[in-house]
Amino acid sequence: MIDTRSIHVQLLEKCQQELTAGKWATGDRFPSERELASEHGISRATANKVLARLISEGWLEHQRGIGCFVSERPTLFASLHHLESFTDFAYKLGCTPVTEVLRLEKQPEGDAHIRKILELSPEEPMWFMERNRSLDSQQVIYEQRWLPASLFPELTQSMLSESFYKLCSETYKLEVCGETLNIRVHTREQTKIADWKEGAFAFTGTGNTHQEKPLWYQRIFYRGDAFELRSVSLPSQPYPEFGLVFRGMNQNSENK
Repeated sequence: MIDTRSIHVQLLEKCQQELTAGKWATGDRFPSERELASEHGISRATANKVLARLISEGWLEHQRGIGCFVSERPTLFASLHHLESFTDFAYKLGCTPVTEVLRLEKQPEGDAHIRKILELSPEEPMWFMERNRSLDSQQVIYEQRWLPASLFPELTQSMLSESFYKLCSETYKLEVCGETLNIRVHTREQTKIADWKEGAFAFTGTGNTHQEKPLWYQRIFYRGDAFELRSVSLPSQPYPEFGLVFRGMNQNSENK
């Protein structure tokens, strides 16, 4: 099968797989921009994009004037790769991952604002799905998602018990090419999850195809005492990149 993805996406995935497999240990120096370009026969600009993405997603740490080194901190970013790899991320932490599907229902009408975002006509139905994601029985993510029913025929709850992105690509042959997200901080009262005493990071937005056709609208809440926002700025990047870093469960928060 011919891989039609861009070169930098293919190399990024290869590096992520090699890092997951332990080709480089924590603290090891990672190949430089020049070395990646030479080894894989690509431009330095493409190699730079790969390195910048690995740094922004927490795989690597950049030390000015020295190079990039393999990060010791497991991270879970609001990116397609890491949300797809929630199970791998959990095992890397030594935790047991659980995905609980709370609800799946077809809505013939539904919220007019969301229908407009999904570019649905009044006659087109949409799915609403609701899930919890946990590490060692501790809920860390609460997710709501709306989907055009025509793109996800015969969807069932059992199909949602694992990676949603894998479901899109493998079962429905939908190419997920990006997300547009807004980030807000919600208080405990706004989040309305009783034991999330420090509230949550709320991500809302859409997932899109190459043609920017909306595949879903989502609201995802990340437990406030389990994650923190991280910003990475590089001289070669016009804007800083943001992501979520898992900082562990604050056991004391349960007793506040």
